[in-house]
Amino acid sequence: MSEEAVENILQPDFNTDVKLQVKNIVKKFVINKKKSGESSTVTILDDINLEVRKGEFLVIVGPSGCGKTTLLDIFAGLSKPTEGAVSIDGKAVDGPGLNRGIVFQQYALFPWLTTAENVGFVLESLNVKKKERDKIVNRLLALVGLSGFEDHYPHQLSGGMKQRAAIARALSFDPDILLMDEPFGALDSLTREILQRELLRIRNETNKTIIFITHSIDEAVFLADRVVIMTAKPGTIKKIVRISLSRHSRLQNEDIRSSKEFVQIRQELWNLIKEEVIKSKNF
Repeated sequence: MSEEAVENILQPDFNTDVKLQVKNIVKKFVINKKKSGESSTVTILDDINLEVRKGEFLVIVGPSGCGKTTLLDIFAGLSKPTEGAVSIDGKAVDGPGLNRGIVFQQYALFPWLTTAENVGFVLESLNVKKKERDKIVNRLLALVGLSGFEDHYPHQLSGGMKQRAAIARALSFDPDILLMDEPFGALDSLTREILQRELLRIRNETNKTIIFITHSIDEAVFLADRVVIMTAKPGTIKKIVRISLSRHSRLQNEDIRSSKEFVQIRQELWNLIKEEVIKSKNF
């Protein structure tokens, strides 16, 4: 499959309304040298422009150090761009907000709280009444397949179960957008594949807009409606590729990863990313 064929495949089945818009984002850091007392400026992100549609599953890939996590932090309102702006539903992002949920690679569960208490933590801080809070928590635990583990503590859960709990917590306050920074990176390959499929099922049931960072091309092809490929530092958008695999086929076809279409798309993405990986490593 040629690069042009990948670009020109049919639009995936998500809403065309723009949910998140990024205009001319630049992010720079000042590096202070202790010995000399001198300082220098490093550009991490350079002129990022992007539109994410309502209900879209957007995956961002690129070499280590290209600014993927920095970009996600800007979307989350945890970091401010040096230049440019981010808006959600036409409103500027100027800090964290309840319209965005975040799932990190590390589970970030409170070890002294049970699964149910971890999932309901944000709701409790928002003063949601216990009866309503319990109802929401029980529904989300069922959604992520953790019914029956309400009273377990994090040390009593497997890695995959901890990440399911973290996803449930991120969904507890019903955010419009779910931001996920390599959430399955620390898991074994079998658990990772199971949770990828579960995440697609959850997305289909909730219709959340998801922005997902990964280093895995296979994961990107399996999950994404579109894949954003970033260049080596300073990070810019090299290309955005639409993925032709239907949502239904990904959930129903157990062998989709070995299909001809999947393999062709994966190779196309690798060809685009390989050059940037080599640049980032200075081979």
